[in-house]
Amino acid sequence: RVTSIIERVCVGCWERRVSDERPPAPAPLETDERRATEERLRRSNLVLEGINRIFHAALSAHSDAELRKLCLAIAEDISGAAFSFMGEVDHAAQRLGDLSISDRGWAAFAIEDPAFPLGKAPTGLRIAGIYGRVIIDERSLITNDPDTHPDRIGVPHGHPPLTAFLGVPLKQAGATIGLIALANRPDGFRHVDAEAVERLAPAIVHALASRRAGQERAATQAVLTQSTQRLHENEARFRLFAHHSSHLLWIIDPAGGAIDYRSPAYERIWGEPIAEAPAKIG
Repeated sequence: RVTSIIERVCVGCWERRVSDERPPAPAPLETDERRATEERLRRSNLVLEGINRIFHAALSAHSDAELRKLCLAIAEDISGAAFSFMGEVDHAAQRLGDLSISDRGWAAFAIEDPAFPLGKAPTGLRIAGIYGRVIIDERSLITNDPDTHPDRIGVPHGHPPLTAFLGVPLKQAGATIGLIALANRPDGFRHVDAEAVERLAPAIVHALASRRAGQERAATQAVLTQSTQRLHENEARFRLFAHHSSHLLWIIDPAGGAIDYRSPAYERIWGEPIAEAPAKIG
């Protein structure tokens, strides 16, 4: 009996020692914090990757429309939106003058109106409704119950039902120049979704502005090239005319009086080679 008691005591001590050596189970709070941190890092990496894709697209996109569609696709991926659109404000007309709808948005449309062909976005939308509130207030807006929102004006014919909305203003030099409107995240939009798209928005504005500046430079260079070519053509025509003319023609620099050009008729009229003619008048 004494031996049995000793054995039980030893076994109990061994079990306690093994139990003491096991790592403690993580507290639920620590696990939640770790998951939240991992989710923040994941979302931050998605945003950084999206910004990088946007800047690359600004250099490679063949058109503004192509660049805007890529920006919308990236915003949809980051926010979980089902579809989206981007609009730029025409401040003179107080309307959205340039509208782009994402590929997912067009896929969700069911409209069959000849006046509104599929793939051709409307223009001149008045700044009203929920999306208008984003532009007027110049700040992001989330509503996961659009039907009860006080600014709701409904959706156009053929537009898919709107179950959730996230609008983020696009700003340049502190002024709101447009917005990104995202719709129908399955579980509704969250503040972290708005924060992610807000981080993406400056990159979108910069990419569009850089591309347009490049287009303007290219257009200016094309005009200069064309003007120079026309100038050379006109000069060639003048010299051809002057060479065959019986009249003396010359070109004088008005600033200093230097004679830049004399036609061949000079030698016949004045009886001396052009090379020996005075370089200036007077």
